[in-house]
Amino acid sequence: MAKRKTLSRQRARNILNTAARRTGDTVIGSFTLAIAAGADPIEAAFLANQAAGVVVGKLGTATVTPRELLASF
Repeated sequence: MAKRKTLSRQRARNILNTAARRTGDTVIGSFTLAIAAGADPIEAAFLANQAAGVVVGKLGTATVTPRELLASF
């Protein structure tokens, strides 16, 4: 995004009843996977934000499945 001098804002999802936890691994993993699959950085950031929203709504250490990610859209 810096090369194109473009700024993109991604809105966070509203999640009720969340347990406080770090979602950094989910964000980095989802972003990297999306880039490796051919997504542009803005699409990858959107996907990573969705994945983090799924994970933060779960209790304890959590993962997101492809089915859960698709259902979040």
